[in-house]
Amino acid sequence: MKIVFHGVGGAFAPQEQFNSGAFIQDEHELKDSDVFLIDVGTDARHSLAEEGVTVDQIKGVFITHLHADHVGGLEWLAFATYFHPKADKPFLYVMEDLLEQLLEMTQPGLGSIKEIHATLRTYFNIIVMKRAESFQWRTLRITPLPNMHVYDDGLLVPGYGLSIYNNETELKTLYSGDTMMFSNLVLAYDDHDIIYHDCETLPFHSGVHAHYEDLRELPDEIREKMYLYHYADNGAFDALGDGFGGFLPKGQKFDV
Repeated sequence: MKIVFHGVGGAFAPQEQFNSGAFIQDEHELKDSDVFLIDVGTDARHSLAEEGVTVDQIKGVFITHLHADHVGGLEWLAFATYFHPKADKPFLYVMEDLLEQLLEMTQPGLGSIKEIHATLRTYFNIIVMKRAESFQWRTLRITPLPNMHVYDDGLLVPGYGLSIYNNETELKTLYSGDTMMFSNLVLAYDDHDIIYHDCETLPFHSGVHAHYEDLRELPDEIREKMYLYHYADNGAFDALGDGFGGFLPKGQKFDV
């Protein structure tokens, strides 16, 4: 099993980095593989095509949170699979506290095919997930972990990272999603073999993402297994020199 980063950029990243997002493929060769998406952002149509993913390969999607750079491509994926002669109806894994808002925000576009009174459920097999609940994808046990991203009127906006455990290889992977520094995900760092972490590289600290300068303060044994994505410009920092696994280039793939 492989995880591939088809986009690595944050909101202010150069266009060629694309919105951050990853997919898991079953086989060593993509052409023989089913694909599971972690998020489907606004750029996904272009970034997935650049990696050679075809719509009929996409069998599942997990949504980490509801910002457009993570769900803005859902309407494209819905229509693309619905009208593709060989595509299956993808499974869409959505946390219980995200579902109602996701249904509301996608209805205007997806409901435009009036003769079928379409909703998100028309295009996806929706699996509603509860906190602390895991699901199986091929050889992987995937467990959503609550993180901390932004506040709206003093309330925390729900978001999730992923703990991914391969039952065959026993490799344990942590994918942060979008999270503030020192969220509860810190408690999971020691328990994972490799960490893919969002990383803000702007001159200012927005407070809604972990900033590079804060991540750099983590212990050596954590930094050395941590790879960074969701950055704007990595030229100002030397991730390898600072003991990280490095900044993820677009298209990088790893065992998962």
